[in-house]
This record gives sequence, structure tokens and C-alpha cells, in this order.
Amino acid sequence: MVRPTEPSATHFLRKLKTEEKMILLAAGSGCTTRGFNACLDTFQVLWNLGYRPDTDLTEWLGMVQADEKNGA
Repeated sequence: MVRPTEPSATHFLRKLKTEEKMILLAAGSGCTTRGFNACLDTFQVLWNLGYRPDTDLTEWLGMVQADEKNGA
């Protein structure tokens, strides 16, 4: 049973799938905590550039690359 999310939560606990753990380990040079923080940092940069979670990331990245090529 999963508890509903709370904006006031101070802890985030979940069991990682193997693929998720591998991503965090890669992002954190072997440390899942650093990897998690790196993913948060990455999302912050994407957010500041205009990405939103309801947008397909691959399509959004393609639009950003096209804008850069066109000088926008």
C-alpha cells in the first residue's frame, strides 16, 4: 500500500528497481545519494529552461536543439 504524497513530507522512502538504482549510481559516480541529488539538480535546470513534467522530454529536447540551431 502506497501512502498519498504530502507536500510537507521530509523523508522519501521507496524500494528502487535495479534500473533506477543503476541510473542513480551512474549519476552519482557510484553513490546513490549523490546520484539522487544530481537528478534533482538536473531537473531544476530543465525546469528553469521551460521543461514541464507533462511534456515529452525527448520531444522537448528536440525542440530546444532546433531552436539553438536556428539562433532562437
